[in-house]
Amino acid sequence: MAIYPTAGLLAAAYALNNVYGSLVDDKPVQAALYDFNEFSSLIGFQEVWDFEKKYASLEAG
Repeated sequence: MAIYPTAGLLAAAYALNNVYGSLVDDKPVQAALYDFNEFSSLIGFQEVWDFEKKYASLEAG
């Protein structure tokens, strides 16, 4: 990891360029994409939703 600290950033930038380039050119996106539910799980949305549910009543009161 120490040898290639920007490898993930460079890969992400490349993927973003391809995806948005396709959209600008009005072409279908050919890149591999996460399913939204899988992505939500990956980044921890469930924990955020659980937190919101737990403390929502405190905000309303």
